[in-house]
Amino acid sequence: TWGQIDFGVGKIGEGYNTPYSPSVDGKMDSFLRLWDEGIAKLPIRGLYFYQRSGYSWLKQAEKVLETAGKLSPKVRFIACDVERIRNVVDKTFLSDALNIMRYWKKNSNYTIVHYTNKDMLDNSTRKIGLENYGQEWLDEIMSFPLWYAQYWYRYSPNKQPGMPSWKSNWDI
Repeated sequence: TWGQIDFGVGKIGEGYNTPYSPSVDGKMDSFLRLWDEGIAKLPIRGLYFYQRSGYSWLKQAEKVLETAGKLSPKVRFIACDVERIRNVVDKTFLSDALNIMRYWKKNSNYTIVHYTNKDMLDNSTRKIGLENYGQEWLDEIMSFPLWYAQYWYRYSPNKQPGMPSWKSNWDI
């Protein structure tokens, strides 16, 4: 498929496992195999990070930027994956997600992306965010480009994802 792919996104980490490796050792050589043999060869390169509850948002954010800065060629964007699986989704988790994205935006030149899915966006980000932080908070988290997950088993891959009525578009 070389020559047919415009961009690639690699999982840079999850919680403190940054750089990401399946053995949870966080060693650079494990991640570099994925990077060097695939993503680095593409014109547009990105990373995504699976945010974990119960971990320091600052330590998670710092580890991602430290690792991303070691990659060559350079990364264009970093996405914060805000999801329910293996997380306690509450006001702290959502506040931490925004803090991670704010930190990356302030301390890097990368485009920062909010990565989530329909259930999380409707039933947690919006609901819990509005209840605890208000419209201004929701507007800020939604100001980041949106990577809106569309899972094959719920929606046809040939159709647009089912956006909530209060958000009309997505970026990825």
